[in-house]
Amino acid sequence: PVSAMQWIYNGSVLTSGSQVTITQVPSGDSILTIGNVMEDNYGTYNCTAENSKGLTWSNITLEPQGPPQPPINLAVITKNPEGTVTVQWTAGFNGGQETTHTV
Repeated sequence: PVSAMQWIYNGSVLTSGSQVTITQVPSGDSILTIGNVMEDNYGTYNCTAENSKGLTWSNITLEPQGPPQPPINLAVITKNPEGTVTVQWTAGFNGGQETTHTV
């Protein structure tokens, strides 16, 4: 059955406008796009789908970018007498931004 989808933020049903675009795609999914994100946009968004079989929803939280997490599993892979060292690590979450690494 076809679902009626809606997005809710701060208790209000969202509609497409200057900053928000809601797109229904043929697969039945609903895509919420927020342009020029500002602090007022941070919070929890609720997507609700309802049809003759029932009602379901999912919450998605939009948070500001933050500091990156430290790398983990740092290990020396090779070390030779000339002073060359090869290291390896697994990057932590980048905080939503590109990161650089200095050894």
